[in-house]
Amino acid sequence: MSRPFIVFFASLAASAALAAPADTSQCMREMAGLERSFASALDDLARNASEPARCPAWRRQIDVYEKASSVFARCAPEQTRDSSIGRMRGSIATFRDLIVEAKCPAP
Repeated sequence: MSRPFIVFFASLAASAALAAPADTSQCMREMAGLERSFASALDDLARNASEPARCPAWRRQIDVYEKASSVFARCAPEQTRDSSIGRMRGSIATFRDLIVEAKCPAP
C-alpha cells in the first residue's frame, strides 16, 4: 500500500475526530468509530493486496467511506462538511473504478 494513501486515511480520520460538534456526544462516538473503521479498513487493504482477496477489501473501503459520508453529513460543521464528503465520494468512485477494471465478481 502506498504511503500517500495511508496519510490520506490518517488525515481523514483525524479531521473526522476534530470536525464533530463538541456538544454532540453521539457525533463524537460516531466519529471515534469512524477512526477505528478507517484503521481496520487500512489493515484489511494491506492484508488483502493479492488479486483474489483485493475485491472484497475494495468493497469494504467503499462501505467505510459511505458510512463516513453519512456521519459527516450529520456531524461535521458546515465549513468542512462539503469538502470532506467530496473527498469521500472521490475515494468511493476510485474504488468502484478499481472493481470494474479488475472485473471483480459480484459479491
